[in-house]
Amino acid sequence: MKTNRNSQCPCNSGKKYKHCCGSVSTSVKASIQPGQTNLEPGSYKTPSGFFPSIMCYCASSEDYCLVNGTVTFDEESKAVEMAVENLRQAFQMKESTGNKVDIATSLKISGYNNLENFKVVNNA
Repeated sequence: MKTNRNSQCPCNSGKKYKHCCGSVSTSVKASIQPGQTNLEPGSYKTPSGFFPSIMCYCASSEDYCLVNGTVTFDEESKAVEMAVENLRQAFQMKESTGNKVDIATSLKISGYNNLENFKVVNNA
């Protein structure tokens, strides 16, 4: 079922969909070239704290979220810092080998796994 842009956002933020989750992937996806993925570091909140996460926006397929469930932080900023550093290391590995698959390999080694049924919440 598709959410109407003027409906309440299904993430329960209290905002309209177009000003919340609907604006995130739409604006990001518009700038992605076919065959490319935009990786955005962030955090994933759970009752026990914040996990480092990387949102993967894809031009030609469903978006997905990678979460490092091996580390939990009380502060969201610390989780984001770790995600930024892990993403930097992954791209550094790709630069040294020339193989873009090494980005995924590096993130997997760092503890990131695909999170199913995730919700994107835009607090802006």
